[in-house]
Amino acid sequence: GYTDKKRNSEKIDLWLYYFARPLSWPFTWLSIKLGLSATAVTYISILAVISGAISVMFGNYAVQIVGIALFNMWIILDCVDGNIARYKKTFSQYGEFIDAVGGYFATTFLFSSLGYLAYRIPGTLKPEYYLIAGGWATISSLFSRLLYQKFKNVFTDSTTAIKPRDNTSSIFMMIAQNIGAASGIVLPASLIAVILQKPHYIVLIWAGINSTMLLYTFYKTLKRR
Repeated sequence: GYTDKKRNSEKIDLWLYYFARPLSWPFTWLSIKLGLSATAVTYISILAVISGAISVMFGNYAVQIVGIALFNMWIILDCVDGNIARYKKTFSQYGEFIDAVGGYFATTFLFSSLGYLAYRIPGTLKPEYYLIAGGWATISSLFSRLLYQKFKNVFTDSTTAIKPRDNTSSIFMMIAQNIGAASGIVLPASLIAVILQKPHYIVLIWAGINSTMLLYTFYKTLKRR
């Protein structure tokens, strides 16, 4: 079930904890009734991301809103697959892997699709700048994850060096998780931005945020050489 340890670990991610997790329970019940496995739900969440990206990039106004809502649906389904795995006790290395792949899909397609939408909608900057910002927001976020994962794989006895060890770093990590992760406040912010037809702000702001996180990851990993 949803253990106290799991609950406490998720409190750092406010959008997930207060929005996605509560909404995941009825979807979990429905998925179990339909006989869906945790991995099947993960695949559905990936399809939601891909469909959402296509809708945001190429749809009309109403379809764009549906598309960005599908990105928010992804984080709900990301909770659902874990709920099912814990309920059925069907944890596996493959399930953990494909769950991580879903997160990479969300990071890749969220910023890139918003960048393309900003390219389509007139803004204060040249349209191509928004494409670049969306692409860089994607690259810098994925690059940060790549550095961190490579560090863990190579220095398995030193991974705690880049985890929070005091209140100051814990606060920093909480802020980073909420503003830097694809599961954080970028999801509701993107929904509002698409409704207002202002995706430009999302790609520009998160290009800066993700660049900062990349530099921080470089600093925390390279200083361990």
